[in-house]
Amino acid sequence: MSCRFGETNSDLTQELSIKEFPQLYDTLPVGYEYHICSPPQQHDTGGYTADIRVAITTETEAKKWKEDYQEKTRVTLQVQATKPHSGRVNLFAINYRCHHNTMPRSGTADEKISSKNSNCPALVSVTVKRFMGNKSK
Repeated sequence: MSCRFGETNSDLTQELSIKEFPQLYDTLPVGYEYHICSPPQQHDTGGYTADIRVAITTETEAKKWKEDYQEKTRVTLQVQATKPHSGRVNLFAINYRCHHNTMPRSGTADEKISSKNSNCPALVSVTVKRFMGNKSK
């Protein structure tokens, strides 16, 4: 499900504040306006999945937010995949992964003493959508 900035998913009866989830809130850089669409889902590994929106409108702002996020969490993110600039809906879309997940090509690569792969599951997807404004007929 997706939601717009300032709205929650229809199955939620009240507006969620990101500050209600300190594990998530403490990892986010300050100076940005955040909106949470659905509460973080806890995983067995101790991690979580969250769907949040940040009030940014350009690719430059998205890259700045990523740099601030890396500095705050001390996680280095590398590009996992990019998406084409469609122009109609998405202005910018890119997926990042933790640099400790090297995605080795061979099954025996992790057996080497020099392997730096820890299979870190951290993923961040950044999408800047075109703001269309209100359409009137």
